[in-house]
Amino acid sequence: MININNYQNIIKDYRKDYNFKLESENFELKEIGNILLSKKVYEDFEYRFLSWLIYLEIIPNSKKINLPYFKTIIEPIVKQVFFDKYGLNPVRKDICNSFLNFSEEMKSQIKIQNTEIEFLIGGSFTDIQKENPSDIDFIIKLPQIIWDKLYLENSHELNHINRDYKQSIEDIVRSKTDSQYNSNNYVLTHIDFKALPENFSLNTFKAYNNVIMLMNDALYKDKPKINAYENFRHEYPNNFFTERKVLSVYM
Repeated sequence: MININNYQNIIKDYRKDYNFKLESENFELKEIGNILLSKKVYEDFEYRFLSWLIYLEIIPNSKKINLPYFKTIIEPIVKQVFFDKYGLNPVRKDICNSFLNFSEEMKSQIKIQNTEIEFLIGGSFTDIQKENPSDIDFIIKLPQIIWDKLYLENSHELNHINRDYKQSIEDIVRSKTDSQYNSNNYVLTHIDFKALPENFSLNTFKAYNNVIMLMNDALYKDKPKINAYENFRHEYPNNFFTERKVLSVYM
């Protein structure tokens, strides 16, 4: 039985840890879904978790909430073409350079500098009409052997340091990269990334959550609540989404 006071922590564990599982997952996920369906106001991560449960058909979309896009066609693009097309002014060029320098140093620090890996790039940066985006959002698709190694490293550190705190793979990748690199060569605020294993499944919330955030521009975002009463046309809490382009770049 899910404790109604603890369900948010469970959702956050799913959001942070690709491998996180409950003991009897589908039954307990349905319980969380029913708790969410009973709510009138959602926090942003609750809305995405509810959308994921509906996507998996664990619960029905009985409130008829708007679901984010998840079938966006991912457009392959050659690295140099990407930099030429999307680095078309000084602001964008600086962000592109930060992305390039970060990716090269990241690959060096996790020992895959001789391997081409795929980056999925989305968010506002792929909208050329937005002249001055603040950052670049991307997902690093890590080779499974590297993902497993980092995951095991994390588990080992957890056993020896603090069982109550678990780093995400992103925490590990960023700490390895930032600690070794002269940050003058890339601007930390330009980089907003997530990491997934290369053959990830949307049946995990971490993957669904990360991909959905690349593919969608949500009307309500970065707010503590999504409230039904912000939009008089809807009885239930709802959000609205514009589809965003997602690019695939090998580097």
